[in-house]
Amino acid sequence: MYKCAERGDEWSVEVKGRLKGCNDLVAEEALCHKSCHSRFMNGLSTVLKETDSGQPLCTAAMKAFDDMCFNLETSCEENLFTLNDLHDQMKSLAGDVTDLYSIKHTKNLLKE
Repeated sequence: MYKCAERGDEWSVEVKGRLKGCNDLVAEEALCHKSCHSRFMNGLSTVLKETDSGQPLCTAAMKAFDDMCFNLETSCEENLFTLNDLHDQMKSLAGDVTDLYSIKHTKNLLKE
């Protein structure tokens, strides 16, 4: 509670309000994420900055994937396609783009 009074920002006021309604944190089974606790105690903000992780987004490859998905969704045919068929369709839609998504990455994108 001492750190709440010391901070005086919106997050500390919110935490202080939550703690006032609690007589026994153990009985209430209160939990705090380790990262939240650390950020709070170090006087940082509540929101973690978004960091880009993974491979950078290739706009040309994403456009080819989106076009392939659009064709699948608007097609009146009810055919079954293999991943290789979809990847080949993506290649033909991309034209001269050389760095397309791999078949494995295409599969993961389709799952999403």
